[in-house]
Amino acid sequence: MSENTEQGKGLTLILMRHCEDVRRGYEGNDKESPLTDKGKTQAAAMGQYIDELEMAPDFVLCANCERAKETLKGMGLDVPEDQIAVTEDLYSGSADEYIQKMQMLEMEYPKAAGAKKLLDIGRRPAGPEAVEELTGHSDKAVPSEEYDHGTISVIRFDDIDEWKSLFSRAKGLAKGTLLNVAQPGPDGQVVELVGDQGPEYGAPLDELGF
Repeated sequence: MSENTEQGKGLTLILMRHCEDVRRGYEGNDKESPLTDKGKTQAAAMGQYIDELEMAPDFVLCANCERAKETLKGMGLDVPEDQIAVTEDLYSGSADEYIQKMQMLEMEYPKAAGAKKLLDIGRRPAGPEAVEELTGHSDKAVPSEEYDHGTISVIRFDDIDEWKSLFSRAKGLAKGTLLNVAQPGPDGQVVELVGDQGPEYGAPLDELGF
């Protein structure tokens, strides 16, 4: 486990939209729409980005559609199969259902116990809406219509150590820090769009001491 997965180090959430798929010209079931060649390139770029910044997740929640599953596979992350859960909630669920799924993580998936870095691969608008709810900075989150294929938002929760603590009756919904929003660019490079670090607003994660 990396430094950030040690007990008492807080939680990190990576919310991701699946990479580009052929859905618009696809005649089959929506869930079966595969990635385009561009989408496969996007997935590889985002996987390398996450790996280089040592953000490899301890557990993954993935929507139960082909484009999300192919996105995860194409990222090439070193995540054991028993640390991956494929779920309907990230395909058809609302932002609130996304958050509830995360809150119930350890209860629904015992293998997720102790996971400090969680990757969720789903769809919009639920993904970007969940980012806004969890950070309280909707003006700094990328609008849903700009949350392009392969976009990730990295949120840090320093005050909680278990996913079930995302919500409590006493404190309500936990608010994290939006460290960065990044997406694959047209040239295959990852473009970092936005951060929430005061004077270092928008700085790369490695420069923020992630």
